[in-house]
Amino acid sequence: MEISVVYGDTAISQDENYDFGLVSVGSSNETSFTIKNSGKTALSIDMSITLASGTAAGVFTVDKSPAEEVQAGESTSFTITFRPGTEEDKSASIKITSNDFNTPTYSFTLSGSGWVVGITTKDISITDIGERTVPCGGDITDAGGASITERGICWSTDPDPTMDDYFVRDGGTGTGSYSVQMSGLSPGTYYYARAWAFNGISTGYGNQISFTTKPETPSVSLMSALPYADGSGKLAVSWTSDNGPATTYEVYYNLTADAVPDTANGPTGLTAASCTLTGLTDYINPVLRERAFFCGDVQFRHSGNQYYTQ
Repeated sequence: MEISVVYGDTAISQDENYDFGLVSVGSSNETSFTIKNSGKTALSIDMSITLASGTAAGVFTVDKSPAEEVQAGESTSFTITFRPGTEEDKSASIKITSNDFNTPTYSFTLSGSGWVVGITTKDISITDIGERTVPCGGDITDAGGASITERGICWSTDPDPTMDDYFVRDGGTGTGSYSVQMSGLSPGTYYYARAWAFNGISTGYGNQISFTTKPETPSVSLMSALPYADGSGKLAVSWTSDNGPATTYEVYYNLTADAVPDTANGPTGLTAASCTLTGLTDYINPVLRERAFFCGDVQFRHSGNQYYTQ
């Protein structure tokens, strides 16, 4: 039997150090190591991890253990995760004992540092919020001793969004202010967003903000009119509102088949999708139009469609 340890295609020599690098505090970095048996007989393995003085429990953990026995020419893997809770440097040692006569004990060390990036998520102006797109940005004031290679915004309908959710890159690097456009959003939906920065190893996040996209524009797909008896001067009008009901409606009409006026000359402030027009003497096929308003969060909606009575 003959033992060796690699990560990827890189071998770790006896007593060598593996550095996890700068990892965002509260985040993690996982590395898989492989133990190879290049000998001609089975290799029996026992592995332990020892944390250095000042390194808290749980900072370095073995999340996948190697097999206890590796046949000749075979290999087994184990996974170690680095989860820094503070900015200070952390370290630990790995000890692998086996029945390898030449190397009965195979040891190497682990190191890593917690990383804190100074990043702020910018507030969103309510007037900039659309139905499916919303501009947002971040401001990186302190790179935390690392090089910022990527930055952007991430978002989700759940709190504390990460890069595992929806995200967009700014395209720039380093510190400074930046802006991006969140797209593909759903109308009338509550979202959370955070600025993020990547240092080539780990991602740091800014404060969380929240917003609600504008609801879909109310529109009228069907409008009908029912005349009263001849000479009454009345016309009953009703309509169907798509994309949810509007908060209020107003009606525009003309007694001839000409375009409707630019200002409402029928009932306004309607909360029901129907009304009765009066004083319509001598009308022939009047032109009708409805406008729908959604009055929450400074949002204005109108259909702009024209409907003709039969």
